[in-house]
Amino acid sequence: MVFFRSATRAVRPAAASLRASPLAGASLSSPLRSTGAIRSLSATSRQNGKVLMVLYDGFEHAKEEPQLLGTTENELGLRKWIEDQGHELVTTSDKEGENSTFDKHLVDAEVIITTPFHPGYLTKERLAKAKNLKIAVTAGIGSDHVDL
Repeated sequence: MVFFRSATRAVRPAAASLRASPLAGASLSSPLRSTGAIRSLSATSRQNGKVLMVLYDGFEHAKEEPQLLGTTENELGLRKWIEDQGHELVTTSDKEGENSTFDKHLVDAEVIITTPFHPGYLTKERLAKAKNLKIAVTAGIGSDHVDL
């Protein structure tokens, strides 16, 4: 019985596991009944959040080599996915000074993604400005650019 159940799960298409399954015994008027919709993979209920990436400029090298992902031109390969989720993506290499693109968009960004080789330093002052910030991600290793 256990083997049969495991085998049928393995044969099922992957997309089937993302669909909401009907709840046993739920009536049609029940708020718990399944709509058959695909579950959202976002933990936030509100859409249109801002993602701010601080990356380095790759210039012609990034255009010649699209797998050079950590550049402003290639944006870690995430632009389409982030925008498909309904969020705004701002990518910059301008991170120095109070009038930098980084500081201007930090105020309303929910997510900041940076790299260890061209980090956007999150100082105490910058963290105080970032009222909507939920997560800061390093696309690589290290966290020495966050004022813990």
